[in-house]
Amino acid sequence: MLKAKALIIGKNPYNKENENYSNIKIDGYPTKNVAFLPYVYKDSYNKNSIITYRRIISFIKGKLLSCEEINQLPDPKDIAKDFMKKGVFFINESEFKIDENKSLIIGNNDNNELKYDEETEIYCFGTDAIKRFETYTYLNKVHNYPHPSPKNNHSFWKKYDNRYSSQNYTKDDKFDSSFLINTLK
Repeated sequence: MLKAKALIIGKNPYNKENENYSNIKIDGYPTKNVAFLPYVYKDSYNKNSIITYRRIISFIKGKLLSCEEINQLPDPKDIAKDFMKKGVFFINESEFKIDENKSLIIGNNDNNELKYDEETEIYCFGTDAIKRFETYTYLNKVHNYPHPSPKNNHSFWKKYDNRYSSQNYTKDDKFDSSFLINTLK
């Protein structure tokens, strides 16, 4: 049985249709896929272009990494294996169930079990991961963050994304009611 010192929780595996990268798979891992860390098909591919990876790896390092720094990091699979040895697991919320009575996360990879306890640091990225752990009040080390997806432009990612660009939205305007159709009046 594996013991988790830290869990980094995402939502779903990378899209299978992607032409440049997919999901890392590691023998003995609690889930079929490693969350956030991509398996890149060609060594020459610019890993900095994978926004989710760029944001997560900079967050873990605790600083904004340049494109060059990200591309000089070890292979993401090696990163995942090294973290696994330290008891740190990157898992997707969609790939496990929780047995609260036994404090176990049961993954979808040959039912490898992952033991956690109140000392386990749990980093939840995105609404689905956050909701998954919000009822476990005895877990006092749960940290909640916006998902690192390119679809999420939350200002939190500004300090971890070397290509971050903000979008300003109109705040106090409302839809002109003269355009309403009869069924919505």
